[in-house]
Amino acid sequence: MVSSSNDQPLYEVLNSTLRSVKPEISDQLKLWFLYLKLFIDALTHLPSYREIVYRSVTNDLSDYYELSEKFVWWSFSSCTKSLTTLQSTKFLGNTE
Repeated sequence: MVSSSNDQPLYEVLNSTLRSVKPEISDQLKLWFLYLKLFIDALTHLPSYREIVYRSVTNDLSDYYELSEKFVWWSFSSCTKSLTTLQSTKFLGNTE
């Protein structure tokens, strides 16, 4: 599909591709279409529900977003519905 070194995780290669193609669709992104179709099709078989989820970022971005707005996050990333999990040192990468 997309050539990459064996030690680079799939989500990193996909995220790099998703972030690099705006606004037009590049040939590089077209290589991912079958995989994304399979992934999205699998998601449609999961039960649907509304929930607030949290995503760890390095800066305070709260001034840029309103609670009532909907957002599209153009990447695959770890999220949680628990603030306790988000504040965990393991989640943040500090395993000291």
